[in-house]
Amino acid sequence: MTTSKRTDEDYNNFINAAPPLLIVTEPDSVLHEGINTRTTIKIAPRTVIFIILLSVVVFFISGYWLSDEQYFNHLIEENRLETPEQSFDYVTRNIDFPGDLTPPGGTMTPRYMLEKKHLWCDQGAIVVATFAHQLGFPTRLVDIGDEGNVTFGHTYLQVYENGEWKNYDTVLEKSGITQEQILEGFNHRGLKVYTYPRPYPNLYNRIIQKNFYIKHFALALRNGPG
Repeated sequence: MTTSKRTDEDYNNFINAAPPLLIVTEPDSVLHEGINTRTTIKIAPRTVIFIILLSVVVFFISGYWLSDEQYFNHLIEENRLETPEQSFDYVTRNIDFPGDLTPPGGTMTPRYMLEKKHLWCDQGAIVVATFAHQLGFPTRLVDIGDEGNVTFGHTYLQVYENGEWKNYDTVLEKSGITQEQILEGFNHRGLKVYTYPRPYPNLYNRIIQKNFYIKHFALALRNGPG
């Protein structure tokens, strides 16, 4: 009985001719007790690239499909919301001001806020801003405070409509009111107050709004609900 031993060159030629993904069991040596084998997994570079590209596509498509942006788009379609005014009416009908003195959480997402329902002034403004922004209107939040600081704890929303900024206040449950009317309660206390506009949504808000996985990763890093 004769035994032929496969050379390294023969083995390499066999591997190089293999399909993109192949598990090969190769005799390593012939012993009296049996045969020792070694297993090699060969993955072609094009297969690796394909797997990476497929994973990226699935990440972004499924992430967007499960995103908060899709959630708000569904609410807009379901409730036939077409204007910021309609969005404001929808939000004020579905939320109320919290009865406790728990401070608002800075890491909450607009979806979590809306589902929570008991919202502070800035949270209500953020939820309405999210609807308005989805409808294509520029939005910003306006904080009320003293000179150099925001200490009086009130925030309202401004939406750019028909060439001007329109005010929305979810605590007062009024839209189209003037800044003077919003500040009236503070002025009655003899306080000199200032307004501080800030853009909303910012880049962070836009990113987590558009992808389910990125949102939860960001919230996990910040240890916040959402």
